Amino acid sequence: MTTIGDVLMVFGGAVALGFGAWCLVMLVNLLFPQQALKAAEAFANRAPAQIGLGAIVGLPTVLFALVLLNLPLPIAKLAGVVVLVAVVMVASLGFAGLAKLCGERVTSQGGAKHHYEALAKGTLLLVGAGLFPLIGWFVLAPLGLLASIGGGVRALRSKPDVQPGYRPVA
Repeated sequence: MTTIGDVLMVFGGAVALGFGAWCLVMLVNLLFPQQALKAAEAFANRAPAQIGLGAIVGLPTVLFALVLLNLPLPIAKLAGVVVLVAVVMVASLGFAGLAKLCGERVTSQGGAKHHYEALAKGTLLLVGAGLFPLIGWFVLAPLGLLASIGGGVRALRSKPDVQPGYRPVA
């Protein structure tokens, strides 16, 4: 039986998770603007390829981390946590690029006047879509996570493999 406390706990957790994700993406965009721009370029040029790259890189890495977390050795558990944190860091970098691209498209539609406002709106749109019941939880959020991992991997590559000529809207 579900009580009102359980419902409020789940709702509060979802709100806190969404706000935390929004803050993390904004912070990553402000701290690492060049890498976020590389991720945005990767999404602008070929977005579906980022989902595939995220699946190829992210799924085995997360499975490896889960195996490490289930081993009885404390050092293995620590290594599993470190691997999961690294995956989240790469995904946050890719998600920052996706939010930058979404914010630039909001600006091009006349929905924002300043870069920071566009970035905040783009991040809010993506986070809000992931929090939408059922479709967001089971379709958009997993695909967004895979795409974010793929975009983050592309952004961390030393050689830019995106087409020149992509310029963000100022």
